[in-house]
Amino acid sequence: MTYTRYTASRRLGPCTLGRPHEAGDDEAGWSFAHPGRVPANTVGLAAPWNALPRLPKRDDPRDPVLRRWARAVLVGRGIQAPARITAAYSIDLDGDGTPECVFSAWSPNQDTPQVPRKAQYSFLAVRTHGVTVVLNGGFDPTPHSYEEYLDHYTPVAFLDIDGDGTPEILAEDAGWEWGGIQAYHVTPTGATLLLSCYEGGN
Repeated sequence: MTYTRYTASRRLGPCTLGRPHEAGDDEAGWSFAHPGRVPANTVGLAAPWNALPRLPKRDDPRDPVLRRWARAVLVGRGIQAPARITAAYSIDLDGDGTPECVFSAWSPNQDTPQVPRKAQYSFLAVRTHGVTVVLNGGFDPTPHSYEEYLDHYTPVAFLDIDGDGTPEILAEDAGWEWGGIQAYHVTPTGATLLLSCYEGGN
């Protein structure tokens, strides 16, 4: 089966993989047989249309406006901490000619999950029509003296996965022993989860 590979900002070309098959009793989810290595942060789509109708622009994570939006999300969930943006992109997702801003944020201690925690957060959001919509996330305003871990949420691509001419947000959800990808469709009134696929676990 032939897939076209994409990153967040470009089309890489075709890749031939085996058809997905249901995993055995000792595995979870679905797996693919493929010859060779599939690059990290690459999405494959078996579709006849151009899945990259618009190119995103990478934004500066230090932008004060971005940090203000993220800070408002944290304050609304009881976390009084600086906002640290880990990735940010601008792209028109609903076809109105005005770009949305998609960004992820993790608290600094998310990089060292073995140490005791202060208040922590990890989330993915889109800024659309003057409103910040949190698509997925974890928020813990209570300091802990023990090890804890929140999933990491990161935008990885902006592809038209349903053939309607507008791109969806494809985001990684990385857990401690498992991971997955989610797709969100953005409209002028909000965002809808289109699909969610995971693998791994205990």
